[in-house]
Amino acid sequence: MASRTTPYKIAVFGPGDVGCIVIREATRLPEFEVVGALVVIRRRRMAWTSAPSPEEGPEEGCGGLL
Repeated sequence: MASRTTPYKIAVFGPGDVGCIVIREATRLPEFEVVGALVVIRRRRMAWTSAPSPEEGPEEGCGGLL
């Protein structure tokens, strides 16, 4: 099987405990690229965040992964 030259793009919807693990592992592996996450905050509002570039560094949430 031929290897992919471009990574699979991933968007995580509702990164709770399991979603944070998925994000952590996906950012560690070169075959995946996290492109965003749909986050629900306590007041039941939704916010879309795109994944920070390596130059920007991590944002708050998921142990600094979002």
